[in-house]
Amino acid sequence: MSGIPMMIGGHKSDWFVTGMFSTRDDLRARDPTDQLVEGPYCQTEVVQQTYTTGPEIWQQTKKVGGLDGFVCLTGTGGTLDGVTRYLKGVSDGKVRCYLADPQRSVLYSFIKSGRKLIDRTGSSIPKEINSGQIDDAIYVSDEESIEMVYRMLDKEGIYLSASSALNVVAAVKMAEQMGKGKRIVTMLCNSASKYQSKLFSKSWLESKNLYSSIPERLKKYAILA
Repeated sequence: MSGIPMMIGGHKSDWFVTGMFSTRDDLRARDPTDQLVEGPYCQTEVVQQTYTTGPEIWQQTKKVGGLDGFVCLTGTGGTLDGVTRYLKGVSDGKVRCYLADPQRSVLYSFIKSGRKLIDRTGSSIPKEINSGQIDDAIYVSDEESIEMVYRMLDKEGIYLSASSALNVVAAVKMAEQMGKGKRIVTMLCNSASKYQSKLFSKSWLESKNLYSSIPERLKKYAILA
């Protein structure tokens, strides 16, 4: 062991993030010479997506006529920023890159406001999203995401999580905005396997007022109690 002290935060989601930033600020005030590493995983992901996923998307779409747009939701911001950096560079800025954002997130408003939101702390906006290369944002409601989970399962046989379904909804909206004949790419980040006890539970969906968003003929897939 190196002997470097390590602090382990609490695990209660309702206060962990706030406590984390508070602890960071306390440590910085106590000793300004401390080196506080912020967002290393995000930076690593940016590099990875810039040099792997971005080129893969570009090379594969080039074989079938090229690429017009890319859209996906974001967690740390690494995937969206990394892929956007590459696609913007290789296309001389011609590929449009959008952020897909769910309910209760500030990022949609941040992009739509021209990156001028002032009622949130800086830590609320990943700096990767503030790079200035993202062209626009698309809002997707929970109802739209859940409906797409069921539509993709029924029509395509693809077992998607709500976040992956959100990306599909955003891609459809982006295609509608850009017009006929445009080629749009998104990410199917994970399957429904870890979330099936909720996504296909009638009682859970009803408790979240989401069951009614599923088309009647597709409710047969909500087989769990």
